[in-house]
Amino acid sequence: MITAPIFVPLARDGRVLWKQRVRTPYNTAALTTAGGLAFVGDWDRNVYAYDVQTGKEVWKVTRKSDARDESMEAYTSPVIWRKGKEEYLVTLGADYAIAHRLDNGAEIWRLGGLNPKDSYNDALRLIASPVA
Repeated sequence: MITAPIFVPLARDGRVLWKQRVRTPYNTAALTTAGGLAFVGDWDRNVYAYDVQTGKEVWKVTRKSDARDESMEAYTSPVIWRKGKEEYLVTLGADYAIAHRLDNGAEIWRLGGLNPKDSYNDALRLIASPVA
């Protein structure tokens, strides 16, 4: 019997904050913010924002891409990009780096060319995590 994966965020002291059964497994580390949000991505190129305390989904967006084959997959953790007083969530994978608004996930900008179309690598997988 195959069961759906369960997302279980923990408090710093190891307490389970909440549990949530998910349809598609997450393939990124979760990023939490001082603003009380947790961000995570899944295999279907969706990015989610959750309320850290309640587990309520605040927003979900799909990272649109024209990547193909294995290049659709990425195992990269989201990061917060700060520019002056502005903060964005930046995701990397499926041939693009994309900045999202923290409040609703809307796309702010996108950087392409990470897998040039004239020399496309169908097996390019981006695997990266930030260093503190």
